[in-house]
Amino acid sequence: MNATVVKYSNGTVTIQKSDGSEINGPISRVESIRFGDSKASGSDHGDDTPRAVKRDILAAIANYKGQIDQSKRPGAIVAMYLDTEDRGGKTERNRVEYRCYRGGGYSGIRSAPLRQAWTTFEFISSPEREGPRRIQLDPGPPYKTKQIDVNVKSGEVTNLGRIVFEKVQADGTASIFGIVKGADGKAMPNVSVTAGSQRTITDSNGKYQLDGFGLENVSLKASQPGFYGGDGKVSIRDMSRREIEQDLILFRPMRIKFRYVISDKKSTSFEGNNVQEGSFVVTADSVFKQLSEEYFSSPSFREFAKDVGLRFSHYSGRLAIDNFMAPIYYQVADSNIPFESIQGVGNFSSQHGPALEQGVTILIRGFRDNSRSGVSDYCVKLLVEEMTPIH
Repeated sequence: MNATVVKYSNGTVTIQKSDGSEINGPISRVESIRFGDSKASGSDHGDDTPRAVKRDILAAIANYKGQIDQSKRPGAIVAMYLDTEDRGGKTERNRVEYRCYRGGGYSGIRSAPLRQAWTTFEFISSPEREGPRRIQLDPGPPYKTKQIDVNVKSGEVTNLGRIVFEKVQADGTASIFGIVKGADGKAMPNVSVTAGSQRTITDSNGKYQLDGFGLENVSLKASQPGFYGGDGKVSIRDMSRREIEQDLILFRPMRIKFRYVISDKKSTSFEGNNVQEGSFVVTADSVFKQLSEEYFSSPSFREFAKDVGLRFSHYSGRLAIDNFMAPIYYQVADSNIPFESIQGVGNFSSQHGPALEQGVTILIRGFRDNSRSGVSDYCVKLLVEEMTPIH
């Protein structure tokens, strides 16, 4: 029977036939299901897919499609059932990393479960953004990553069926080595480095080495009293490299004093009656420091910090300011222009948070032009007045 699933709720499915009539009943009564061909390389939803798995996917699609139809969001549904060739194999947290690429970017990182029907939604803002996309499914070691080409169209379902991950075959073990450094780039001796149950101490040149790793994700940690950070992660996917280099960086807590001016709502100007200004002091003492947890005298700045998820973070040895609710935009101001003379922000597009350095002015724009693309109604200028290490 050629029909369309129009509703699924509490184990009951509603199917609409080609003549417009509907059939209602428990999904357990469905004897067989044939999904439309997605022409997606890497999928495995032929006759060898267990009937129960097909039913689970059908139920998940019907339930999810009903929710999306009610919300009237323009986009496509992607559905799948992820498995490993050894059936009982496990991934990290029994999850698989999902990314859907279009052009040079992707629509975010999502976490799909193993051995469970899963659906996700790909937003399509306009008809010209329909068409070819590439889905990447990364289960992590010891399984191979899959790339699947799909065509998505608003209002339609792309069913990838059951996807099976192959296990990498590799003998032997690998070693991880590197140098533990401070934020100033200098090597640090006598630092403890651990990975799981393994532990070692850096030598006089800050060097460490740990051995005996298989195909796995390895979390590294360097520890020294009075410092924080020192984290690293190595993903060993094959044995083509038996010696893997991974430097680790430790930071001393830092006391940072800021001065700021925040615009009126939906304004790019730092002048006017509704502009607010203030200052605050914060201690950076963790890899991520949420600024929304701090107290600010300006209600506008409190709202801004919360809306965009403003924070401090560490990347490759530098302390930076960034956000976890995208998109907002950053620019480092011309060092020759005094902070007081900066009257507003221009059109800039960098979403990479800049490094914090004493004396630097950072301009932040919560939205772009008049399109309202962004997550905040405000613009901010931020002066790094002081940065003092805490010993």
